[in-house]
Amino acid sequence: MRSIYGYIKQHKEYSIVIGLWLLVTAINLFKAFHIDDSFHLEAAQWIMNHWTEPLSGHINWDNNTKPMYNSNHPVLFFYLIAIVGSVFSFGEVPLHILLSVFSFLALHYFYKSLKALYPASNLLPLVLFAVCPAFIVNQNLMIDVPLVALMLGFVYHFILANNQKPWANYVKAALFLSACLMIKYTVLPLCIVFVVVLLLRRDFKMLVTLLIPIGVLLLWSWWNMAEFGGVHLLNRSTSEFSAKSFGNGLLSFFGCMAAILPWYLLLLLGSWKSKYSSLIFTGVVSNAITLALLVASDLTSVKTSDGILNITFTLLGMAMVVHLVYLLIREYKEHRLVGFIKQNFFFMSLSVAGLSLFVILFAPFMATRHLLLIVPFIILLSVPVFTKVSLALQLLIVGCVTFLGVAIGISDWQYAQFYKSTAKLIVPKANGAKVWAVGHWGWQWYCVQQGAEVYNTNALAVKVGDCMAVPLNISSQDIHPSLELLAIDSLYTEGNAMTFVSVANHGSMYTSRYKKPAWNFSKAPMDTVVLYKVVDVNFAKLKAIEEKMK
Repeated sequence: MRSIYGYIKQHKEYSIVIGLWLLVTAINLFKAFHIDDSFHLEAAQWIMNHWTEPLSGHINWDNNTKPMYNSNHPVLFFYLIAIVGSVFSFGEVPLHILLSVFSFLALHYFYKSLKALYPASNLLPLVLFAVCPAFIVNQNLMIDVPLVALMLGFVYHFILANNQKPWANYVKAALFLSACLMIKYTVLPLCIVFVVVLLLRRDFKMLVTLLIPIGVLLLWSWWNMAEFGGVHLLNRSTSEFSAKSFGNGLLSFFGCMAAILPWYLLLLLGSWKSKYSSLIFTGVVSNAITLALLVASDLTSVKTSDGILNITFTLLGMAMVVHLVYLLIREYKEHRLVGFIKQNFFFMSLSVAGLSLFVILFAPFMATRHLLLIVPFIILLSVPVFTKVSLALQLLIVGCVTFLGVAIGISDWQYAQFYKSTAKLIVPKANGAKVWAVGHWGWQWYCVQQGAEVYNTNALAVKVGDCMAVPLNISSQDIHPSLELLAIDSLYTEGNAMTFVSVANHGSMYTSRYKKPAWNFSKAPMDTVVLYKVVDVNFAKLKAIEEKMK
């Protein structure tokens, strides 16, 4: 016992890293599979039996079953799920322990990067990262926390390379970046950042380290050609660019970023040298509490509350971007061009700009998991400002963010559990009839575990007397118009105190947009699952489908 106490005393800072890791792991450990987890699980199960053909499996993640090479992501993390699943089972606990390893690595490398940049800094920035709602919620069995963990390994070694052992650290950075690319292509802008920074710093010899990620992409592409005759990276679908889509993407970016980093407003107010800053701060917090109480007491509607949150988040997001640009200009003026490009501030700012533009231009929708990559950079860039505010305000900011992050984490836990619990109830209610599961996310996985079959829009196997289980607030297949359905039952769970800070607006933490805040205040049920009976099938329409399919 004394040795444990002595170790904690000697390594008290790192003990905070361990404590934060245990906190975020505890929230996720027994959580039901959720959102994209089902796709990842089905992909891993395919890989477990087809190790050399990872993209040749078929999964229904839209209307109909499609080959995995039409999906967006490479398969490194799916291989890890397959390995753990084949040894320990595809249960929540063993697979969430796998994810927890990456949660730890993310916190570890953020801590190392923080200390490399600001040796005298306290660990409040680390806490802000750990309890960020986007970090807590997007653990699940998603690929984004593993991605941000490896990206922070890249960041840490890139920072070190600027001052010590450049060759060794650039090689390590390139290895981490290569692993990132095999988890998700979103980090492609960091390859460009790698090149630009090395060129501007005139580290020409170090450019050879880029052969590592380039070689990995070439090998992966060669594997794709051998497997299915195409290059996965180039075959992916992307959103079409237009002025309107860019404008909507930009507004969605502002609102989503502010929803997961609302403390930035308090940071600005705290660093603003004005006798009115405390008054404004008190007013903002009071208004947020008042809005929550008004919704809780039914004195204002959720729609009105959402409108207020949407405007607030969008304006705050704009203010964040303006302030970050101001910090960039100030840093430039202090060091001038030659000195500025050698600063790690330049590397991090370029990374934020590249990742942000990539998400705004190419992501099919805005989501907190897309912006999770940018969060550690923004926190690290803000550390000099953060240290200028009083310790009391720093602790208040951390307290508010911790409450929000944990509240959203618990709410999303309940949201995921609803689909798991309902799947267990819905199949027995069909009284022996065949059940077709309509809808994706964790619902798809748990329905199949209970004996239901995933519905394809163009499936010709649906018969009169079959049942269809349809959640109303979920990403789902279109039900073919040839089917005539009769609702025979429904299941839902009333909202409660643990879901009042709600993320159940069609998975708002996982797909948000302008006028759809990532979280809101709501007492409504998380979702309703309706059980339908197929009472008639229009055979004329089915025959037309058959002819078209021929």
